[in-house]
Amino acid sequence: MADDAQSDLDPDLDPPERERLVHLGAELDRTRPVPGAAFRGALGRHLLDEGAAKVRHRPRYLWAMVAGLATSGLLLLGLAADSVL
Repeated sequence: MADDAQSDLDPDLDPPERERLVHLGAELDRTRPVPGAAFRGALGRHLLDEGAAKVRHRPRYLWAMVAGLATSGLLLLGLAADSVL
């Protein structure tokens, strides 16, 4: 860990400042909160569950909405190009 932190720091740093930052990084890594094994297991099972992979239903008129938004966007681009020229 310390070697990785040393290589990530700016080479122009003063040695005391560099050592202080390496120590701070090691302290943050050591005291970082990690979820418990039960929570991680439940989360993994939930993510792999078939129900979690289901896709929500699309709106009935999805393609009509996409076409309408694309048309209005092109119209606005045309108006903006016309006002520039």
